[in-house]
Order: sequence, then structure tokens, then C-alpha cells
Amino acid sequence: MPRLIGDEQTISLAGSATHFARELPRLFKLALRGLAWGNVRCRSCSELVFSTESTAFIEAGTPLCVSCAALLRPRRGGYCSCCGSLFPNAELPPTPCADCLRHAPPWSGFYFFAGYEHLVQSLFVAFKFHGDLAAGRLLAKLLSAVVSPALAGDMAGTANAAPTLLAPVPVHKKRLQQRGFNQSFLLAKPLAKALHLPLVSEALWRTRLDPPQSSLGRKERLSGPRGAFAAHPLVAGHEIVLVDDVMTTGATLREATRVFLEAGAVRVRIVVLARTPSAAGAA
Repeated sequence: MPRLIGDEQTISLAGSATHFARELPRLFKLALRGLAWGNVRCRSCSELVFSTESTAFIEAGTPLCVSCAALLRPRRGGYCSCCGSLFPNAELPPTPCADCLRHAPPWSGFYFFAGYEHLVQSLFVAFKFHGDLAAGRLLAKLLSAVVSPALAGDMAGTANAAPTLLAPVPVHKKRLQQRGFNQSFLLAKPLAKALHLPLVSEALWRTRLDPPQSSLGRKERLSGPRGAFAAHPLVAGHEIVLVDDVMTTGATLREATRVFLEAGAVRVRIVVLARTPSAAGAA
């Protein structure tokens, strides 16, 4: 004889079915994440990443969830338009800082992606100091996507346009042998492709092996680069887009710009991945 189910049991079973129906979409999504995509996890927070959330980052070899990807926003305001110095209020329009109004930098334009902090900083450290080339490719793509439109517009609007080439800030050959790559060169590659410009690693070279900038204080950083570079004579008559990784005091870029201009370059524009929030930053 069939067993009758009491009213309380009927209500309990009905409630369970309703709860399961509500949870089904979430469970289905989790199953797709885990099974269809081989448990791809965000490299920053380790959460599972769904393909439609982070396709570009997965293709770059650096999967990020939506929340962490949102941390890779470019800095749109609250910085010096001449040197990138970051202001406390990020909502302010770009404007020259007091130092640049007193002493204008030697370059003709400055472009960067973001402040050197949070996820940008951790990805860059993994790239430069731990050989994470996937992180480097991601940062290079982000830099190019933000900088290339502005740079192309400024170059097109410049009177007396000169032939332009991209030059990465070089590393000494001994450090290149140790690290295996020049991070500034790799950051510059997508930018050169987007702007259809030659990327010339021999345009500038280091004449000596200096201590790593991260090991120096502000005073040593400011004085250290003097005489550290030499430029190829063929840069004469060219506009130079000088690409570096992280700008702290700006001493390295000022010295490289001085050397290019003395070698006959028409003008120099600066592109860096990130700007430290203060001169005490390390990189």
C-alpha cells in the first residue's frame, strides 16, 4: 500500500523544491566555470573566472575576475599634465604642478597609464622581478590602449613634424644578461605596433652599470643618472618617444631626454607605465 505523506512533509518537500529552483542558475554557472574552463582562477584573488567576464585577460595569459579587472583603471585626472605627479584628488583635471610651472621639464609631452599602486604594482613586480611575462604582456596592452590615441593625436597636431621613433630606456648589458629581458622594451612593443612606429632599442644605451634604483634614496636617485647614457647619432632630426616602466623622481628620464636633445633630436615625449604616488615610491 502506498505510504501517505503528511501535510508537514508535503510543505517541507515543496519548500526544498522551490529553494533548489532558485539556486539552479547559480549552481549552473558555477558548474560551467569549473568544468568548461578548467578551473581558471583570478591571478589576484583566486576566485573562479568565467570566460565572458575576463576574456581579454585570459587571452593575455593573466586571468582576472571582474572585481580585480576593475582595479586596472587608467588614471584620468588628478595629476600633473607635465610630469605625471599625482594629486590627492583624482577628480581634478590634469594641470601643471607647481614644480613644473617653475621649471618646465625638458620633454614635450608626458603620458602614463596609472599610479604605481595596488594591482598595477603587484603585476609589475611579478613581471620585472620574477619574470612573469604574461603579466608584462597584459600591462603593455593596457598601456598602449590608453596612451596610443592621445599620443597619436598630439603628434598629428604638432607643427614641423619630424620622423618619429620609439626608444625604450635601456638596461645595462650585464643586467640584461641577469634578467633576460628589458622590461621597457617589452612594454613599448604594442605601442609601437599601434602607432606604426619603429622601436629602436639601439637609440640609447647605458654607459655604466649603476645600482638598482630601488636600492637608492631620493638624493642618490636624483644625482645618479648623470652621464649614464649615450645616444646614437642617427637620432638627429627625429622625434623620440621614450618609453620607461615606472617614474619616481624623473631623474632617469630627464637625463635620457637631455642626451637625446644634445644628440640633435627635435623633441622627446615620455611614456611610462606608472607613476609613483610620491617620490618615496620604489621601482
